[in-house]
Amino acid sequence: MKAITQSRQGLPVTGLATPYRSDVERFNAWLAGRPVKPETLKAYFAELEKTHRVASLSRKKSALKKAIAQTRGNALTLAEQAQLSEVFREIKTGKAESAVHEHEILSRDELAELKEKAGAKTAAIVSALYETAARVSEVLSLRLSDCTVRGESVQCEIRRGKGRKQRTVYLSKNTFDTLKILYAGKVFLIERDGKQLSRHTVATMIKRAGVRIGRPDIHPHTLRHSKASHLLASMSLPAVSKYCGHSDPSVTAKFYLHDTPTAE
Repeated sequence: MKAITQSRQGLPVTGLATPYRSDVERFNAWLAGRPVKPETLKAYFAELEKTHRVASLSRKKSALKKAIAQTRGNALTLAEQAQLSEVFREIKTGKAESAVHEHEILSRDELAELKEKAGAKTAAIVSALYETAARVSEVLSLRLSDCTVRGESVQCEIRRGKGRKQRTVYLSKNTFDTLKILYAGKVFLIERDGKQLSRHTVATMIKRAGVRIGRPDIHPHTLRHSKASHLLASMSLPAVSKYCGHSDPSVTAKFYLHDTPTAE
C-alpha cells in the first residue's frame, strides 16, 4: 500500500461526526496536497505525539482511518480493509494511563488565579467546565433550551445523540448569565458568529491562560478532573460518578481513588 490515496484535496470530511471532521481537516492542512501514504501518516503522528495526549491521538487515528475508508466507499475489499487496519496498527501512540494524579488537579487557589489571569470569555468557559465537571464537547453542545434557571443555579441537561438526555449538571446563575452576555448565543450557550466554538479553540484559550499562571499543562479536561476530585471530599462515590457521567462508580474510583488527589 504505497499510496492509500492520491487525492490532492486531502481526505473527505462529509458524513463524519464533528470531532472527527475537525481532526481530518487539520490533517488535510498539514498534508498540503501530498498523497496519503503509510510513511506520511507515521510522520504526522510522530509530530503529534510531542504535544497531544494518548486519548486525543487514538481519536485522531480513528478519524483518519474512517476518512480513508470513505475514499473507496463500498469498493473497499476485505484485503484492503485488513491492509488499512495493519497500517494504523503500526502507528504507535502509547497507552493511556487511567489514574489521575495530583499534579493534574488544580487547587481552588490555582483555579481562582486561572480565572483572574484569563480574559473574561476564557474565565467564563473555565467556570462552566469546572462547575459542570462535563467534557468540553458536552459543554459546547449545551443549547439554551437545555438550561433551566432554578433560583441561583441553572439545571443543564447533557444530551447524547438525537437529543437523548444523559444526565443533569449545574451551572451557577452568575456563570450562566455571564456566558449569555459574552457569547450572545442564539441556539447554543457558547457561540461565535452563530456557530459552536470548536474544542481546539477552547483548548487553546485555556492553555494560554494556564501559561500565565505557570501551568502550561492545563487543558479543558483538567477542569473536569479538578471538580471530580473536589466533589469526592463532600459527596459519595456513586453521586460523583453519576454527576460526571461515568458508566460505573468503579470507573470514577479507578481515576481518582488510587491515592485520592485532594489538591487544595
